[in-house]
Amino acid sequence: MTRTSHIWTELMRRRVPHIVGAYFAGGWILLEFTDWAVGRWVLSPHITDLVVASWLLMIPAVALLAWTHGAPGRDRWTRLEIGGVAANFIVAAAVMFGLFQGRDLGAATTTVTVRDEDGRSVERDIPKREFMRRLAVFAFVNESDDSGLDWLQLGAPWSLTLDLEQDDWLRPVTGFAEELSGEGPFSPTHLPLSQQRELALDRFLDYLLVGSIQGRGDSVVLASRLYDAKTGTLLAERAFEGPEPLDLVDRISSQLRDDLEIPSGHVARTADLPVRELLSDSLVAVRAFLQAEYAEGRDAAANLRLLAAAVGTDSTFALAQAALGEAYIAFNQPEDAFAAYEAALRHQYRLSERSRFEVKARYYQITRQPEKTLAIARMRTDLYPTDPSAWDVLGIVLINQADNEGAVEAFEQGRVLDPSSWSRVQLLGQAYLNAGRTDDAERTYQRHADRYPERLAPIRAIGGMYLQQGRFTPAAEQFEKALLVDPNDFPSLVAMADISERTASFENARAFYDRAISASRTTDQMWQVGGRLVGHFDLQGMTDSAIARNEALSGYIRSSLGRVPELQHRLNTIALYPRAGRSAEARALLDTLRSELEPPLTLFVPVAEALLLRELGQGEVLEAKIPEARRLYEELGYASLEWTMLYLEAEAMRMQGRCADAIPMFEQAAGAMQVGLLGETDVGLGGNPWLGLGTCLRELGRHDDAANALGESYSRLPADARVLLQLAYLYRDMGDRVEAMRYLNGAV
Repeated sequence: MTRTSHIWTELMRRRVPHIVGAYFAGGWILLEFTDWAVGRWVLSPHITDLVVASWLLMIPAVALLAWTHGAPGRDRWTRLEIGGVAANFIVAAAVMFGLFQGRDLGAATTTVTVRDEDGRSVERDIPKREFMRRLAVFAFVNESDDSGLDWLQLGAPWSLTLDLEQDDWLRPVTGFAEELSGEGPFSPTHLPLSQQRELALDRFLDYLLVGSIQGRGDSVVLASRLYDAKTGTLLAERAFEGPEPLDLVDRISSQLRDDLEIPSGHVARTADLPVRELLSDSLVAVRAFLQAEYAEGRDAAANLRLLAAAVGTDSTFALAQAALGEAYIAFNQPEDAFAAYEAALRHQYRLSERSRFEVKARYYQITRQPEKTLAIARMRTDLYPTDPSAWDVLGIVLINQADNEGAVEAFEQGRVLDPSSWSRVQLLGQAYLNAGRTDDAERTYQRHADRYPERLAPIRAIGGMYLQQGRFTPAAEQFEKALLVDPNDFPSLVAMADISERTASFENARAFYDRAISASRTTDQMWQVGGRLVGHFDLQGMTDSAIARNEALSGYIRSSLGRVPELQHRLNTIALYPRAGRSAEARALLDTLRSELEPPLTLFVPVAEALLLRELGQGEVLEAKIPEARRLYEELGYASLEWTMLYLEAEAMRMQGRCADAIPMFEQAAGAMQVGLLGETDVGLGGNPWLGLGTCLRELGRHDDAANALGESYSRLPADARVLLQLAYLYRDMGDRVEAMRYLNGAV
């Protein structure tokens, strides 16, 4: 008998294989039961891992006990086996402590109590953050020769994302938004998988999904591939065939929940409506909606027609009704807008809960219910604390209500969840600046620049912050750095024009504006550079040229964006006309605004009138108009514009010779001013509180304080003739004729 066969015979005599086999079988049964219980009662999946680890780690002890006690007959315990079992137990306990220390071994959900917009308390179980599945959904590729299926390249992933939003264990992200192109929403660029994976990792997402489209007779085949974002491993590949694309999306969605191992107990209790119930039974309506919503360089009138056609085909298409409401607002049709939003809310059963929050928040905003807007925004973050877009909405609402510290907390929470989004970092930086925390804003921008060195946006933001502080040299260095990377970078060209303009280099400014016009690619960019050129001429005292430019720009805005944006632009630039001695035209424009705008947009009219009265120097009438103008932010929730009203009230007092009363108002306005709203030429809303403050302080003989206030204004607007003139008056009053003449010559 060989030694090996002798060992095997001895193992069998001691029944070691039998006992170890029974241990494995029992352990497997326990593992299956544990896995079922974890899914059924929505427990932490770490419990299953704990059972597996303890099962495997105790194998040596089981084998030792089988060897010493498995043979027939009575056995005695020895010190060796007692020590061996104890040592195995201690090692197993230490390993499990190291593996599972800090792991949540309880329920996978937590209960939260939230309040809705009507103050009612609601209890909900939501998944704990570590157990959620975060997924990027990218554009599908049309691999067929049928161009009629092109719309599904966007339509399939978009409707899939909407379907998945019904499950609060999932956070689907529209990765296809990064793939949209100027050729239209149904012609995405299709990024390579490696770049899609980088985008998913940048957003702290766990998975990414891509797909393809094929035609087979009268049927469509939608195939999907699910990848692990960290490793790039293909986890699942599925294909579904049928005549109805939205039904195929439902099948992908259902299978995806299994592939992502969503707990069965949660799935059984969660609503999973067919995606057509969240959209429309009409594919024609869905296509029209997508074409309007995702078109680059939108034609406002064409989009309005598309949305009207969508709801005309299916009036219960709630998402299209809400989008139509926004389009009507742009065309100054508030009654139609309210009706569209009310139709969306009547059919809110066709909205996912997340979409319902968005529609309600916007409806409460346009119907002037700021308390309910805030309540809805807070409720959304309570129910979806891992959704960064929910925190963005809350932050924007808080900024509009002048709660800048609250906005900082909201945007910071969103940034932690998704540090890749520049727009979120920009909002966070703006909230820091509004709160007077300049160093924190700079650190925020610099942190993003260090993380994403290839991005120009944080470089521009740092330059913009220096520009607002009047630090023109370091600001120019930042924008020049951006232009080295991209000589046609539109924001940097506009900023360099701004710097040149502020430092009285008007020829350089015009050259940069011309380059910016050539680099313009969107309606918004054309509007922005057009508005800057209006200010460019106004700053040089060429007011008639500024007005001519403004008239042309207003026509462009109307043709590309609609009548309401045009009227709002005209309102914002109404002060140009009295500067050119054309007050009658300004009055006529006011009458036009009154006749064409409807509530709530009529609230802008008193603001325009106040701006006009300030320019005309009618202080007493202006002061009487302020309470009416305040309604703009009080009723619409735009508390961030309060500083403008403070400034106008202070100006009214100054014009009436009440500088002692005006000074504290100017100081409040300067302290509350939202960074970035100071117009370079004071054409539009806002104004220059430091100039008014310095003027009053000079008139009261407080020369040192006046020098500080006017110096603050000069640091921002060193080429503004009004600032230079007040500095000339100040130094004349102080007996410094040399400095007075220097500033006077600059003003001239």
